[in-house]
Amino acid sequence: MKNILFLSMTLFCSLAFADIKSVIVFDGEFKKINELAQPKDIEAFYSLWQTKTASDKKIKMDWSKGFKIDISGGNDSGRWLYRGGWLMPLSKSASVGLYQIQNYQQFELVLGIAHNNSMVHRPSKLGLDSLALAAH
Repeated sequence: MKNILFLSMTLFCSLAFADIKSVIVFDGEFKKINELAQPKDIEAFYSLWQTKTASDKKIKMDWSKGFKIDISGGNDSGRWLYRGGWLMPLSKSASVGLYQIQNYQQFELVLGIAHNNSMVHRPSKLGLDSLALAAH
């Protein structure tokens, strides 16, 4: 029974990430910094995207210094503002509110967001196994 449930969940997650066609990341000045279109990149993005949780916190954030994430396809399709682990949707397809990503450092790695001129690697170049190792 557990195997059937696991296979069902795996199939559901695979189909859900397959709905996402691309993810484009812009900086605060709308300069395109990355685009995820390869299946491995989108799968890595989706596995971290699923960790977002709605938050009822009231925070003041200068979103202009953050990033814009454009998701094409899937349930959360549209533009999202992102800064330091916090997300806010700007589209009608997502519920309005504030969300938090659980492992935002890995999320930023997948998105291609560099800090202090550090090198950023795309998930399709690293492979999902490398990302899992980096998390530990």
